[in-house]
Amino acid sequence: KVSSNTKVTKKATYYAHWEKALIKPVLTARYSSIGEVELTWKKDSGAKGYVIYRSTKKNGGYKKIKTISSSKTLSYKDSNVKNGRTYYYYIKSYVKMEGKAVYSSKSSIKSCKVITELKKPDFYRPEATLLQCKFKWSKVKNATKYEIYMQEGNGKLRKIVSTKATSKIVDMRKFDLKNKKYKFVVVAVYEKN
Repeated sequence: KVSSNTKVTKKATYYAHWEKALIKPVLTARYSSIGEVELTWKKDSGAKGYVIYRSTKKNGGYKKIKTISSSKTLSYKDSNVKNGRTYYYYIKSYVKMEGKAVYSSKSSIKSCKVITELKKPDFYRPEATLLQCKFKWSKVKNATKYEIYMQEGNGKLRKIVSTKATSKIVDMRKFDLKNKKYKFVVVAVYEKN
């Protein structure tokens, strides 16, 4: 091992191996599909791989959940998650020197809330007049909006309104209401980004 303070007392040849300094990774976390959190990051050309850490608390309790051994792999899907929980992530890049891993500083912490299912809202009897119809339903935990669908006779359900509220007055004059039976359905929706 040679350092700047090494004293050379006789003729010798020394070799040095230089590694490019690792940069702080840039991480992104998003809810990709039912039951998965997708993590992506920017490539570090000096890295040999990446290590992913996760916790259910922002300020501690992080555990390593995955080691990526290829610098070309820039994404990972975490499917070991539970409905309604928020997960926190960070990653480090690494290189191998003399058989040991040397790590970068950790990325900024990114969080993602997992929603795999929502409860069915209680849909109350609509209050109808000749011109309008008032719909009302119960609030559903984690829902970001609600959609009302209408079925004419034996036809297909079609969305007629979307709202963040738990009630909505709909102008019925836009629909042909003569001699038909109508069915209405309200759906709770979780939508992120």
